[in-house]
This record gives sequence, C-alpha cells and structure tokens, in this order.
Amino acid sequence: MKYQGNAHVPLVAMDNIDAFNKAAVEYGLPDSFSFPSNDLYEAHKGTFYKVIRCLDQLGVEVSIPCCYFILVWEKSLLFVNTFPV
Repeated sequence: MKYQGNAHVPLVAMDNIDAFNKAAVEYGLPDSFSFPSNDLYEAHKGTFYKVIRCLDQLGVEVSIPCCYFILVWEKSLLFVNTFPV
C-alpha cells in the first residue's frame, strides 16, 4: 500500500485512505465493504459505521495465524501493522 507523508493536508489524507481501500480490495475484501474516504476523514457518527464494517471484515479476511494485525487510528492517519506471533 502506497503511503504518503504529510497526511495533515486533506488531499493527501484522502489519497492515503483511497490507497487503503484499494489495497484492501486487492487483498480480497469484497468491494462492497469499501467506504468513501470522506467517511473516515470527517468521521461523522452517521457514516462512520461503514469504516468500522470494512475494518471488521478485513480482520475476518486476514486472520493470519502467524501474525497480529493491528490498526492504529491517530490524528487522521490509519496505520496498518503486522507483527510476528
């Protein structure tokens, strides 16, 4: 997944979110679980469920027995890390 630094700039942050969605679909997540980048960036209560649904399903899809899959949300950035067991 291509990550761009300087994500405090809205356009860059939106591009990072779009890259995450694209990588998730390439990984095997059904496209129906993708969410508009605006839903995550603005984090409105009403539409944020789409983001949570995507991350939940991605966790189901990943279920890698050799790794821990960790999502960290911090200051409009989404970090995805894997760690060996």
